[in-house]
Amino acid sequence: MASHLAEEAHQGYSWIGYPQGVASASALRAKALFQGGLRTKEDCYLDLDLWILALLLHPYASHPLWHIARIGLDKAVQYVADFQPSSLRSYYHEIDLRVENKEGVFQTLNHLFVKMSASASPSSYLKR
Repeated sequence: MASHLAEEAHQGYSWIGYPQGVASASALRAKALFQGGLRTKEDCYLDLDLWILALLLHPYASHPLWHIARIGLDKAVQYVADFQPSSLRSYYHEIDLRVENKEGVFQTLNHLFVKMSASASPSSYLKR
């Protein structure tokens, strides 16, 4: 239920163009998905995508949401690495292009005015 409500909030914040709201809703949904159990490759990818979207939209490491998203992403990466190592390698190679092309949950970037740092590529968040 929490995942569904966070998805609705994500859509609403995307529609009105509120990046901080999208970041918060993405983090909430990712946390709910992780706690509910990531059973498939698609679940794993969606969870990773949501954490990365939260980090991209809240790029200030001093902000509490960034810290929460960083910890959540690290846990999700570890889970996926243990669950399906080949999936993580595949994800790592595709993520930059998927964000650039605004595929999947990253479509919301079409509705937001956000200037992302060139040094903060999505794949850089996967490195520990």
